[in-house]
Amino acid sequence: MEKSGNIQLEIPDFSNSVLSHLNQLRMQGRLCDIVVNVQGQAFRAHKVVLAASSPYFRDHMSLNEMSTCLLSGDLFISPQTKSPIELST
Repeated sequence: MEKSGNIQLEIPDFSNSVLSHLNQLRMQGRLCDIVVNVQGQAFRAHKVVLAASSPYFRDHMSLNEMSTCLLSGDLFISPQTKSPIELST
């Protein structure tokens, strides 16, 4: 162990585990800090997850302390696959 004061842990499949646990929290409605409304349907979400995965959300959420977001359905088309990005409640 180095004497730098840092502790290094190796956690297998860490990124998938974190995303899975964040999704479980979202599905339970725990620690959600924003509601995204798409075509009349509300989705509870974590701002940090949306910001980390989308330039649109990153830009808009850094501008103010929003707690709700109203979007039209056409924003959920993936440019890579040209297919809809699925949101689930």
